[in-house]
Amino acid sequence: MLPLAELLNPAPEVEPQSSSLCETASYKIETNVTVTQKCTVVRLYTYKAGTTIEYPETTEQGSVGHLFELDPEDWVNPSQAFAYSQGEPKGFSRNRFCRILLDDQGESVPCYVRHSTCMYSCSFADKNLVSVGHTTANRSDLANQLKQYSQHWQLELPTSGSVTKDLFEKTLALWNAFQNVGCSAPLNEDTLYLGEELEARKVQLAIDHDIRRGHTPKPTCQGRVILDYDSKGTPYVEYQYLPSPPSCEHYRSATSRDHLVNYDISSGLYDFEYLRALFTNDTEELELIEDGAQDNGYGPLALCSTITNASSQHVTALHCNSSGQLMKAKVDRIECTSRIRVFEPHEEYRKVCPKILVVCTGMHTHPIPLPTKTPPGLRREILALLQSLGQDLPDITPRRFIRHPTTCAYIRDQLPSMQNPMLSDLHISLANQDHLRAYITQAQEISFPYGTGWAGM
Repeated sequence: MLPLAELLNPAPEVEPQSSSLCETASYKIETNVTVTQKCTVVRLYTYKAGTTIEYPETTEQGSVGHLFELDPEDWVNPSQAFAYSQGEPKGFSRNRFCRILLDDQGESVPCYVRHSTCMYSCSFADKNLVSVGHTTANRSDLANQLKQYSQHWQLELPTSGSVTKDLFEKTLALWNAFQNVGCSAPLNEDTLYLGEELEARKVQLAIDHDIRRGHTPKPTCQGRVILDYDSKGTPYVEYQYLPSPPSCEHYRSATSRDHLVNYDISSGLYDFEYLRALFTNDTEELELIEDGAQDNGYGPLALCSTITNASSQHVTALHCNSSGQLMKAKVDRIECTSRIRVFEPHEEYRKVCPKILVVCTGMHTHPIPLPTKTPPGLRREILALLQSLGQDLPDITPRRFIRHPTTCAYIRDQLPSMQNPMLSDLHISLANQDHLRAYITQAQEISFPYGTGWAGM
């Protein structure tokens, strides 16, 4: 029976604190554990084999350790599943010892040690948004962050009709495609660029080179995309190439059918006045249209909310530079104070010490990153699924793979509680068709090392 004083003045109810994702996933938590002579973690989480952690916990003052138990016959570094990109500055040490990774005799085993940092943002991003830090995160925190972003843009910027905004963004995306993709015809003609046009092209090619990380692109036609009208006055876009100055040759159905021609701009699905201003570089019209879009919270003059991992080098949206010209935005490094160190035993010691230690130090001084990495275990299952397609593998595409009966059966088996599960329900990164295309290429190279042509027969 409670005393009368407690009945009349009950103690205030304290809301239970929600445990972090690491607390939920781990089966053992220790405090103040010494890793090396110079490093002590305030908490050490231990996870069973097969556990995937996307957002390892850290702390603003000190370090947090994450000890992953692994299968020595199926060795996968758990840091590959982290949503945080591990980029520059980074380092590597070959022979290091710690007091947590021990063999059967209790002796420290030699380890590889890697350390790195993370995150980039668009150079046109709102710096107030990209400077919000965190030490713990999960999918719920990420959803709340995205919701706050949405509310921020709705409060800070007026909104216009969705139809007008959609039309503008669709038109800008088409222009972006014309500039980035251009004509996919074979490179059979030389194109001459002179003066300011040549200098602007050199700058653009340098940005493209950084985006591709130095990879050589497939050679295609380098001509200009121009706006023209047919005999009926209907506007269309075609690809122009200049074999020798000052002559030029335009698209003709009889002589150059493989070059780009696009009549969609006259279908009413795009803002033709904006496209015409872009093609003719009508600065007054562009300023009028783009200023109006900025006033309504969108367009190339508006602040950007793009935040990307260090593994990404480009921003899909176009922005206006100081001269008012549309350009691809480069990504800037966010100076993150957090560091990730991975202790991994040498190969010959992995049977006696099948563990990897990850030490996270300092707060992340950037927003929660999107989970763009497919966990290694799921990636292996996707590759095995692709290899099981047999005769369908040589011609498979991301879209066909998503709709393939074998894929649908696998998803239903993995997610029996969902009514109509999709591949992206396994992990959101699988919604990226570029990821799927890379997995398809890898599976094809494994199954058909000599290709699918005559050499592979």
